[in-house]
Amino acid sequence: MELNMKRFGSAKVWCALVAIALFVASSSVGIGAPVFSTAVSSVAAEVHTPMGTVPSGCVHPIGSGIASIVNLPGSRELVTYSNGDTAIYRSCVKQMSTLTWDETAYADVSPIKALAANFTVPTAPKTQSDQIIYMFPATQNCFSNCGNFVLIIQPVLQWGDNGAFGGNYYVVASWYVDSNGVVYYSTPIKVSSGNTLVGTLTASKCNSQYTCNWTITGKDATKNTKTVLKSHGAIIEQQVAFITLEQYSVTECSEYPASGHTTFSGITVNGKTLSKSDWTAYNWVSGCGLKVVVNSGSSVTLDY
Repeated sequence: MELNMKRFGSAKVWCALVAIALFVASSSVGIGAPVFSTAVSSVAAEVHTPMGTVPSGCVHPIGSGIASIVNLPGSRELVTYSNGDTAIYRSCVKQMSTLTWDETAYADVSPIKALAANFTVPTAPKTQSDQIIYMFPATQNCFSNCGNFVLIIQPVLQWGDNGAFGGNYYVVASWYVDSNGVVYYSTPIKVSSGNTLVGTLTASKCNSQYTCNWTITGKDATKNTKTVLKSHGAIIEQQVAFITLEQYSVTECSEYPASGHTTFSGITVNGKTLSKSDWTAYNWVSGCGLKVVVNSGSSVTLDY
């Protein structure tokens, strides 16, 4: 069976795609250079992130634990790494990229101050080539009326090498991507098929505009290991929750995980279970059994 791209069924969903993809739309390519940095970025020419392909100079490992991101004047961001080192990164204009989300369930329930979801690491794909598979819960600052700024935070399950890390195995890392043009990820941890994962995004110290400190955690509950990314005051109000399957370079159905589906359960937003009607399912790609099923306000299944 082949994968098929299809047109959007409504103006609202079309606007949503534009909003989600804003940060990758640019007529030129630029590299975000650190003003001062002790960190080492990916040596690949580009990195396929969970929200578009970007030059490797835009992508920075931030470590885990106490690492933080703080906005500075002049479109700069101060990064403190878990070992205490610091770096200041300027904005980085991203290259053109196509949104590679296959399917999602989304809930527009602002303001969001917490999102949690449990899911199981699926079995490995039967065909292992150069594909990248991402699955994640996430929050974003907007849906269809984003203006010039988009920001998404997400603890992500990954199969494949994205240009910065990974291979023919599963890992989990937490990501921060914004349209100022800098991408951060926490220390990836290797996870095994059948392990239970818990993805949590938690805000604290919010101001009246809901600009908050955020902690984005991907936890392997089976092995009791976790990877954490913290941002201090750099994340504006989060308005939309997502449960998403994304892929790069999948050309055959057997390149998806052999499990055939992944269910996200125990989903809560702001510590509460949403109504089933709060969630909207949408597929960008057809074929290979791709389908989103909203089972309840706390459960979403991604079929593939």
